[in-house]
Order: sequence, then structure tokens, then C-alpha cells
Amino acid sequence: MDYSSISAAIAHGDRLDELRAIHRRLAKVLDDPKTLARDIASVSRRQLEVSREIAELVAEQEAAEEVEVSNENVVDAESTFRPEAI
Repeated sequence: MDYSSISAAIAHGDRLDELRAIHRRLAKVLDDPKTLARDIASVSRRQLEVSREIAELVAEQEAAEEVEVSNENVVDAESTFRPEAI
């Protein structure tokens, strides 16, 4: 979900929602021509850190989804033998 504020993302979303809200806010600061030159380096650094955190979380979620899908094909002791599967 795309929250309109960081506080809303924190209150109602998950970590990824929070990071995306922070990412959008940092982008607004960087795009603002009134942002002081002395602040651009630190905000840019944080923007890149948040981007990396988002990419890591998305990769973890995608990997977890792949594991869930592959677990559907696991045969266990409870499974019924199906000769047609051979």
C-alpha cells in the first residue's frame, strides 16, 4: 500500500511500507531547490541506504515466496502414492 505519510506507514504498514514512505520523503527533500547544499550529501547518502534496504527486503520477500511455491511440491509421509506421477 502507498501511504501518504511516514507516520501512517509506521502505524498501519509494514517495514517495507515505512521504508518506501521515507524514500519518497527523502526524494522530495533532494528535489526541493530550497534544500541547502550542505544537506544534500547527507540526504543523498541516506536515500541510497534506504534504496538498498528496500531492495534487500523485496529480494527476501521474493525468495520467501519462491520457497512457499516450491514447498507445495514436497512429498512427505502423509502423501498418497500416485503411480501416474512416475
